[in-house]
Amino acid sequence: MYSRSMEIRNESLRGIQGASDSMAIRSRNIANVNTPGYKAMDAVNSGGKTVGRPSAPAGGSVVAETPSSSQAPNNVDLAKDLVGLKTDELSAGYNLKAIKAQDRMAGTLLDLVG
Repeated sequence: MYSRSMEIRNESLRGIQGASDSMAIRSRNIANVNTPGYKAMDAVNSGGKTVGRPSAPAGGSVVAETPSSSQAPNNVDLAKDLVGLKTDELSAGYNLKAIKAQDRMAGTLLDLVG
């Protein structure tokens, strides 16, 4: 029971870390929505870790207004990043609830044994 319990806890912790990493990437994109030439990143799970990869140009991407036409627009898709932030927030919350439920069950088990 102990090893399975730790596996569940570790999976939940990895889920929270992944959501946190993804939120950092998306937040950086949102913060740079008006930065000319900024290249947005997509949050991608690679080998159990969330990393940023260059985002493909989107048809509905937000284009920053630039004072000069010589500056390249950015490729931030604001709608995608805002929805992604909410999804990451929910994911982190659900993983935290799993850890809390596991703690409550362990406490109940210890009360029964004791």
